[in-house]
Amino acid sequence: MEVGILLAKSGIGLDIGTSAVKLVEIESGHPFRVRLVQSEPLPDDAFNKDMFKSTPPIVAILQSLFKKTHSRRAVIAISGQSTILRTVQVPLLDKEEIRNALQWEAEKYIPFPIDEVSLDFQIIGQNREQSESEIFLACVHKDIISQQLDILHQAGIHPLAIDIQALALARSLGLENSADNSSIALLNIGAGTTDLTILKGGVPCFNRIIPIAGKQLTESIAKNLGVSFEKAEQLKLLHSDAQYNLTQAAPGSEMYQVNFTMLEGLRELVLEIKRSFDYYHIQQRNDEITQLELTGGVAQLKNLLPFLSQELGYPVILAQPAMKYKCSNKKVGAFFNEAMPEMMIAFGLALREVIPG
Repeated sequence: MEVGILLAKSGIGLDIGTSAVKLVEIESGHPFRVRLVQSEPLPDDAFNKDMFKSTPPIVAILQSLFKKTHSRRAVIAISGQSTILRTVQVPLLDKEEIRNALQWEAEKYIPFPIDEVSLDFQIIGQNREQSESEIFLACVHKDIISQQLDILHQAGIHPLAIDIQALALARSLGLENSADNSSIALLNIGAGTTDLTILKGGVPCFNRIIPIAGKQLTESIAKNLGVSFEKAEQLKLLHSDAQYNLTQAAPGSEMYQVNFTMLEGLRELVLEIKRSFDYYHIQQRNDEITQLELTGGVAQLKNLLPFLSQELGYPVILAQPAMKYKCSNKKVGAFFNEAMPEMMIAFGLALREVIPG
């Protein structure tokens, strides 16, 4: 799924999410220099099943974001429920032989006809005794890639590479191809979905997209309180507390209703995460997860880290860039630090261009 790779003195990462477009531009050096950090919201109804309903609004947003960049070349990421990531066992073959075999065997692992997807893979392990290779398989529906590339072309942007969000996030955290063989969970709670990836030795060995995230929480608040989506979003930002004590609040109060609804949604999310961890333990023969790193816009919800740690029984930390960096000025630094959880994927995409793979 690569369009091309070019190590350069600077890199631009472009993360097109379901609620906003995020851009980070960095320059190589010791330390890296974060030159530009930007985010522009998308219309509420911009997406339908991972596809844009209308392309002109997103083209206009991209053109606006790239007015201040030093280049119009960027690395982008594909995400959504039409992105399939799998760890699968295949016969012990060389890379080209595996690629040829997947053209006939891939439909065992993906829910789409092979001629409708763009597919790539990475060999992550070999067992010569059992004559097997373990591969990390990634595929995306061709219609999604085609639309995204068409939008970039209309905006005058050249895509250097199409990456996977989970890999970009691992890169930003310094976990890509890590020598540490422990299992680390990455939880990206965005607007449209929650993406759970488990890395072992820096390689994704489990991925699941959970359809419970910021937008669904806001919709539940809107429904339960009988208010508009916009008003519900304001109430969520104003009142939400993942450790709110419902027993000490008046049931009819606005604060109570918002947090009652929020906690219902968060507990449902926790249940899905636990199910995923249970499956991973079975798959990896009870291999224990050592910690969970949290990213995404919802990561900044008050007391979410201690709530998740208590509910899941694992240490939960807010993800931070592993590499030292400096910012071009105080304004860029202040925004990057404030918006860090939702900018990590764009940061990891930009890093792809300035560090050796």
